[in-house]
Amino acid sequence: MYSRWNNNSYTWNYKKVNKNQTRYSAGILPYTFDQEGKCLFLLGKDNDNDWSDFGGRCEFKDRCDPINTATREFYEETLGAVLTIEECINKLGSSPTKIISKTLNGSPYYMYLVFIDNLNYSETFNKTSQFLRYQFDKQEMNKLIEKNTIRWVSMDTLLVCIENEQRNAPISLRGVFYTTLVNCKDQLQLIVT
Repeated sequence: MYSRWNNNSYTWNYKKVNKNQTRYSAGILPYTFDQEGKCLFLLGKDNDNDWSDFGGRCEFKDRCDPINTATREFYEETLGAVLTIEECINKLGSSPTKIISKTLNGSPYYMYLVFIDNLNYSETFNKTSQFLRYQFDKQEMNKLIEKNTIRWVSMDTLLVCIENEQRNAPISLRGVFYTTLVNCKDQLQLIVT
């Protein structure tokens, strides 16, 4: 149960809502600070070996609420290894920092910056991932697991990726994530300092 809304008995006209609402995507970019005070971001590595925040397109069950979309996508892509749905909703509900960008096709992209503790989440993520790989066949796994691994990446690493336009960068960034970082680099630096 991860919804912020009440499930009533009324019917919800999806076509009507989509006709009047813009398609959008939303995600979460968790951040923390190391012992030296440097900003770190938790990123996930996609199946195509690109790194990004945790996000995706809105779905019917999100009820056209970017916070619901961001929460669902974050929980799915981290396999629940970082925050529970309730913790995520609470963090997003307490005045989160939101960066608005555009997807590669021009739809709005809402990226929420969320402070979390500096812990080794990759261990829990890997254990959950291994369990799912044991339980399901490869075709089902490709639907379930969207990220191969997660890890902390420094602000400096992201800046190198932006400044070098991803050429000879230490990591490869997913297209929409890279575009969002390029478009909001100054804003991002102000937020995390």
